[in-house]
Amino acid sequence: MRESSLGRQRILLTAILTLGLLLIGLAPAAPAGAQSTFVAPVLAVAGDVKGTATFTPTATGATAVTLNISGFDPVAGSHRFVVTNTGICCPPDFRQCAGQTIAVLPEVQFTADGSASYHVVTHAINVASLTGRFGSALLLFADTSPESDVIACGVIVPPFTQSPPVTPIPPTGPTATVTARLGLNMRQGPGLAQPRILALRFGERVTLTGERAFADGIEWARVVAVRAGRTFTGWSATAFLSGVDTPPPPPPTANVRVTAPAGLRLRDGPGLGFAIRRIVPFGTHLRTTGVRQSADGYAWAQIVIDGLTVWAADAFLAPL
Repeated sequence: MRESSLGRQRILLTAILTLGLLLIGLAPAAPAGAQSTFVAPVLAVAGDVKGTATFTPTATGATAVTLNISGFDPVAGSHRFVVTNTGICCPPDFRQCAGQTIAVLPEVQFTADGSASYHVVTHAINVASLTGRFGSALLLFADTSPESDVIACGVIVPPFTQSPPVTPIPPTGPTATVTARLGLNMRQGPGLAQPRILALRFGERVTLTGERAFADGIEWARVVAVRAGRTFTGWSATAFLSGVDTPPPPPPTANVRVTAPAGLRLRDGPGLGFAIRRIVPFGTHLRTTGVRQSADGYAWAQIVIDGLTVWAADAFLAPL
């Protein structure tokens, strides 16, 4: 009887321990720790800080967004508020490297004195969307239209700077310093459509390889940056690099003269809808780049005049 009683006790103890282990396994794990709040200084186009925005993940997976800003020119009313997938604010208008919009948040209501206090909880953004490879940023617009000017920008999460580098080049040669207060993109090639490699910081020194190119109306220099022992090579706009000598414009491929009796309009782009930059009189000698496009029933020739790249109707140009 004693052995039988001891056996039943062992069985009962085993069952209790097994049930306890099951309950432990079913119990929810303790949170590893709350995600910290992301704080974004809000910059105006001039580069001055107008306030801050905070993005705080909640226990439900949503994000609490708070915005407190002041000092804008009188802009009372509703303003478009978006979050993009690129954590950099590029001068002069914040649009050049704005990235793609990942969330359109409820509009911000400015008061008559150019200030705003804002709070919203949204599931449109979360930690994953804010901390992607290229980071994230906020943009505030002049009104509710996506086509309106961007009046403010704030970096929520900066880009991940350890992106895979291109073929390294030993950083030897002349150097230049980044002068863009809000950072400067390094791209895989010369042009605004080229993928970003790295966000260069204000004051960062880079090495010049000596290669230059013109694209999208911008002069580009091939540069080398070193971060944490890794070498990154790409292209950046020379306008935001000090120590870069300005080379002469690309050599022209033809000389022409204006044949329009009333003068010829030089435009920003190849088409009648582009703004007129200047009007040159009959007989003016111009230099073309050799680039031509067709639009609005005209053939347009690209022209460089006084360092400015413009377009003119080819029908009113004659070779010299």
